[in-house]
Amino acid sequence: MASPKDKILNLFFFLWLISIACRKYGLPFSGLLFIVATITCLLLCCHYCWSASRKKHVAMDRLIFLLIFLLMLPKFQVSYAGDLASKAAAIFSLSFIIFQVINRTLSSIPVWKWILLLTACCCGMMSSRQFHHMIRKSYFENYVSDRFPAGSLEAVKIINENTPYRIENINKAHVLFLQAIKAYNNKNAEDCFDLVCHAIDLNPDQPKAYLLRGKTLLLLMELNEENSNRAIKDFTRTIALDSNLGEAYFRRAMAMKYRNHNAHVCTDLEKAYRSDTSYRKYILEMADSNCSVLLRQLAPALHP
Repeated sequence: MASPKDKILNLFFFLWLISIACRKYGLPFSGLLFIVATITCLLLCCHYCWSASRKKHVAMDRLIFLLIFLLMLPKFQVSYAGDLASKAAAIFSLSFIIFQVINRTLSSIPVWKWILLLTACCCGMMSSRQFHHMIRKSYFENYVSDRFPAGSLEAVKIINENTPYRIENINKAHVLFLQAIKAYNNKNAEDCFDLVCHAIDLNPDQPKAYLLRGKTLLLLMELNEENSNRAIKDFTRTIALDSNLGEAYFRRAMAMKYRNHNAHVCTDLEKAYRSDTSYRKYILEMADSNCSVLLRQLAPALHP
């Protein structure tokens, strides 16, 4: 028969699973519910271990479950460290199940422990992309890009390693990109953003898709600190994939100017001026006095 503490933990681990399901479908306050449920389960596990230690003996199984829970949590924040920690949690879980099978004590495991064991095994076996799609509604690439700073090599590596490169995905991504261009031309910001995010998620090697998403954030959506920062990340990724796209430098300079990162504005405007003739008039209009001098000195050299 389950003890009162086990019944309480059963209840809160069910709540924890419900909070994960709520996050998947983007329900209101789902993030807050997940945080509250996670912290409560963690505190209850710690209290369980502490209560056992006061009885002058160490409850190894309770310590193991606390360790499994701690190792599993970083998986919810996409990173290499989180992926390794979740694999360790899965190994501990499988080892514990095998140990219980050998000792024929599976029936004595309370429900909350089964929830934890099975969740940990799933976390460890799933890729970061699969796990993300199981618990979140957003696109994997978009989530990872938002979590890491602009130009992060870890973010690029995580996205590329978790992308299912198949011909049908690449073709679908191209179709979605064309639909996104049409939505952009019609100034339909929400549809354009969703379509281009989906296209990038299927094929993250499209420089013009990142450029289009950055332009959507910068020109069609509400211009604020968050959107300008995300646009800078997209223009930076565009340049990393194709350094000859002058518009990416020009748009990044616009976003940098909005954020008052003036030290980088002149550099980007100069690169845009060199690589794309179609924006030179706008570049000279946007440049401050110092940039204008540099760019006007550059113009004769480009047109001897």
